[in-house]
Parts: sequence; C-alpha cells; structure tokens
Amino acid sequence: MPYVSKVKDEKQFEQYIIGFPRGVNTTQDKALVNDKNLIQGDNVMIVVDGITRRYGSEKVFDQGSASYVYGAGAYYNKAAGTKKFLRVANSRLQYLNGSVWSDIGSTAYSSIMTTILQVYNRAYIHNGTDSLTYTDGTSITTYTTLTTPTGLTVTPTGSAGTTAYSYRISAFNSTGETAACAAVATATGNATLSSTNYNALAWDAVANSTGYNVYGRTATGTQEVYLATVDINSYNDTGDDVTIVSKPATTENTTGGIKAKHAIFAMGRQFVCGVTEGSTYYPTRMYYSGTISHIDDFSVGTYGGGWVEIYANDGGEIMDLMPYQSGVLVFKTNGIFYFYFTSTGEAALKEITRSQGGVSYWGAQAIENNIIYVGQKENRIGVWTVGTQANYGSDEIRTNELSVFITPSLTNINRTYMSKICTFSYDNKFGFSYTVGSGIENTEGWVFDLQFGGWVHWDGDPMEVSQYVVYDDGIDAKLYGCGNQDGYMIELMKSARNDNGLAFKSLIGTKFYNQERYDVEKIYRNPSLWFKYINAATIRTEVWFNNIDFSGSGTITSIMNGAGLGIDLCGVTLPGDSYATITVTDLGSQDDIIKELTVLKLARNIGIYLSDETLNSNWIFMGMHIVYTPLIGKPPSDLEKITLTQ
Repeated sequence: MPYVSKVKDEKQFEQYIIGFPRGVNTTQDKALVNDKNLIQGDNVMIVVDGITRRYGSEKVFDQGSASYVYGAGAYYNKAAGTKKFLRVANSRLQYLNGSVWSDIGSTAYSSIMTTILQVYNRAYIHNGTDSLTYTDGTSITTYTTLTTPTGLTVTPTGSAGTTAYSYRISAFNSTGETAACAAVATATGNATLSSTNYNALAWDAVANSTGYNVYGRTATGTQEVYLATVDINSYNDTGDDVTIVSKPATTENTTGGIKAKHAIFAMGRQFVCGVTEGSTYYPTRMYYSGTISHIDDFSVGTYGGGWVEIYANDGGEIMDLMPYQSGVLVFKTNGIFYFYFTSTGEAALKEITRSQGGVSYWGAQAIENNIIYVGQKENRIGVWTVGTQANYGSDEIRTNELSVFITPSLTNINRTYMSKICTFSYDNKFGFSYTVGSGIENTEGWVFDLQFGGWVHWDGDPMEVSQYVVYDDGIDAKLYGCGNQDGYMIELMKSARNDNGLAFKSLIGTKFYNQERYDVEKIYRNPSLWFKYINAATIRTEVWFNNIDFSGSGTITSIMNGAGLGIDLCGVTLPGDSYATITVTDLGSQDDIIKELTVLKLARNIGIYLSDETLNSNWIFMGMHIVYTPLIGKPPSDLEKITLTQ
C-alpha cells in the first residue's frame, strides 16, 4: 500500500537535480553546497552524464620476492630499438623480463625512495645515498672517485713585484669535481698581470680526470673563487680571466657521482636537489649539470654545470623541481621560486610565492601550461596550480588553490610522512596519495577531474603506492603505482571494477536539498533516482532528512520490482498499477533507469546516500527527482521562539 498524504490544501512541487560535475564539497553545510556538488564521493568518478564507480586496479607482474618498490621509470633507446620498464626493489635495479623482474648487474642500492631519470640514452639512478650510476638497459656504470690534485706550485714570471696571490686547483670528471687542494700563495707577484708578467701554475696530473678548475687571485687562502677551466695540469694567470665570486672553491669531492635525492631533465641539463657532498647535506642547493656530452658533469666550470643556493638559511628545504617554460620551478617547504639562465648565461632566480611550499619530490605534475602540485600552507596541505595567469603579463607566474572545497577532509594527513605524498596525471585526472592517522605508508587520496573541476576520494590498491609512473610499452601507455605493501606494480585505470579481483566500496552522498527554504517543513514523497545504466550491482540506498535523521534504506539492482503507483496528490491516489506488479528491467547498458523510493516524511530537507561494494558492478547515477509539498506559513516543529524586550 503506498504512502498517501493527508494534506489537501497545499500545492505539490517538484525539483530535478541532474548531474554532479562539481564533485565533492566538504567545506559548507550539507544543505548549502551547490546542487551539482556531492557531500561524499568515495571510489567514484565524474563522467559526462553523472557519477560512476572508479576504475579498478590489478597487481601485475611477479614481485620477485620484493616487499616494496622504491622507484620506477622507463628506459628507451630508439636507435637500438630498446624499450625497458625499470624499477628499484630488492636492493637491485631491475627490468621487466616478460612477466617477471630480472636484475641488471649486481650493484646494490639502498632501500630508499629513488628517482629513475632518462637522459639521452642513459637512465640515471638518484636516491641521495648511493653514488650516481646509470644504466644503458643492459649494465650499470658507476664512476671512479678522483683524488684531489697535489703538488701545486705558483711561480711569478716576468718583472718582480710585491703583490700577494693565492690559488687552489680541483680536478673533475664527467660526474663531479674534487675538493680544491690547499691554497698555495705567493707574495712576489706583479701588481698588473699580463702576458709577460703572469703567475705560472703547475701541479701533478690526476689519473682519469677530464680537466681542472682553477680558483684564485686572493692571498687570504680562504676566498679563492673560480678563474678558469683547463684540460692540462698547468695554467698561466695573465689577468685575462675574470673571477666569478658566486663560484667559490669546492670543499667536497663529488667525482664518484653526485648524491642527490631527486632529479629532473630541463634545458638540456640535469637539475638535482637533496644533495650530500662528503658528509654534508645541502637542503637549499640546486645543482645543474652541463649539456650533451657533459650531461652528468656537475662540476663548476666551462664545460660542466654548477649550483645555486635557493635562499639559504631561511628555514626551508628544496622538496621538488619541475621543468617550466625556459627554466625550472623550485618548490621549497616555505616557498616557490623560478630559476633560469639570463641571455648572458648567468644563473638567475625569481620568487613566485612565500604563501605555500612543496611537500615531496613526487608532489607535482605538468598539466598543459601549468603545474599542479600538492603543497603545504601554514599547518595544512592543499593542491595548487602554478603558471602564467590570464590578464597578467606573459612572464607573471602565479598560484591558485584547487582544493578549497575539500580542505576539511585533508586534516587527517599524517604530517610526519608528507614527504611520501605522490601524484599522478592520467586520463584527464590529477590524483595524489598520502598517509593518514598513525599509518606510515600511503593508503588513500583524492582525485581531481581536470575536465569538470571536481574532487572525489579514493582508497584501496590505487592509493597504496610509493610512486606513480606512466610506461609506454609501444602498444599502450599505462599508469602504474609502485606497491608499498607487497612489492607488486599496480596497474591503475582498469575497466573492470575490482582491485586485484576483490571488491571495493563506492559511496555517494548527495547534498541535503531544502528547496532554498530552510525554515519551511515539507512533505517529501517518493523521490526518484535516475541511472544511465546499472550492471550487476546491488546498491544500498539510504534516505536521510534534516541532515541527521535516518529514515530507511533499500536495495537497488539492475532488475527489481519498482514502485510506480502513479501520483498521490492532495490525499487522493490517482489510477495506476500496484507497487507489486511494476517491474523495471535493464534492457541494455545505455538504457535510462528510474528507481522510485517509497517514503513519506515531514522534514525540512532530504538527502540520499548510495553505496555499492559488489564485485565488478558498475552504474552511472545521473540525478534525482524530488516531489514535495511545502507547508508555507506553518512554523516548523522544531522552531524556537525568542521573546525580544526593549
């Protein structure tokens, strides 16, 4: 028997809500968010017609007894026809050999987060602990550490003088530079150096070195700065070379390979951060290599690269680097900066913002002409874009927050492990995974739909990763996650709605619709839900009123008895079939399906929750039809009257 209203003197109204492209909004009251928002959206996606279950995932390839994947990347050599999927696990660099992982060489790597960076026909391995190595897909090369030059002599030549000079020499190879030798001074140099009055320097040759850097001209022994680069073990200082005060003599030996936590390729160079030289860690230095044949040369000099301090001693640390236009965006924990080379080749730096900073080495993705990144501001995290802004100068780089609507939902992040936050960009989606509560590994995250601009929440296998990587095997470019639970690679965006064969739970919560009359009670009757299709699903449906009142639940399946008695109006049941005889049948994957819920309730607002944890089920929820009678002029039952006095 249907519910029938006894109210005969009030007009019946209806409201249609179609589509939810704005995604989740947890900032506002459940009744105040936009009609196109959801108040909860777990393991779902925004699509053109509405909301559907998220893609599934699969643990692929043999894990090779690994318990954790610390990094992954691709290696391509077009000339040789080589294409390999690489990862670091089990303390080894491995490549995908069919469906199993095989070691490349026997080099042992530390169990620490790793960046695999393809540069030309090499893939460099950076983890901040082990010496720099690279692979050609078959073997691993590690550079030999050079010795610091010895035997330096300084001999004034030409007219005698009384001017003091001091010099130091370093050697370099293709990966770095030695510490400069001890200063050697002279007190009899000519006041004006020339081709006839010069200081002749000589030193012992260093085996396996590519060349030498000369530092000098001061007599203090502590302030020698870069003068020149030579490829022989002698140099005549004739005064022609100009000192570069921003390049002091080196103090650490990096010839065995620079030790950097993270690296990118930009402007034909490697840029790295999180560098340790000797036993000293430099949290605010960004190093850059030379170009082409000097792509792994981070030494200061004509052929190599150098380094720049990104506002040293300001309390921040470099957390990420991203190529951007003709420069590099530097994300510190307390700000974002833009590095570039001037027209004369000098290093330059511009401050973008100090209002927020980066959180991890894998916290940013390039999206068209912008960068989307997870950052921290004050005592919270959020998601921002950085890029050129319309209506501003073409060189004006600005930031804009994307996570405003989900800010309250980001407070459960374990700030101790923010450095593990990792991001992906795939299928018009930007997603990030993070650690929550008392956990120590990433387990859940949020996904931003770039087409619609809405957020949804994901958990399960797609978020239980240490890094994301897109690998193109020549047939498909697929998104993978580096497993942080059992060492498997996790393939995301699978069409089957399951996580490695197991069901996951999707949950949708609509806003609480009050028809913009928060202080008027209504009689709500039999709301209808509109689905594009329902495949193999068992959807638990809950109806709630007044934000907190649970009214009841039911089950929606692809084939079920419907409710469709016609219409009850003003206490009179109109002609129609009985509830027991109407059957709604899913005739195809693209057939609209209407499900009417039998409920009658006096309340101020109404909201719907849909949950589904059926294996491989899928559907598109398109919207709803609300039928209600407002009791205008009748005070709500919970109205509190307050007497005013003067």
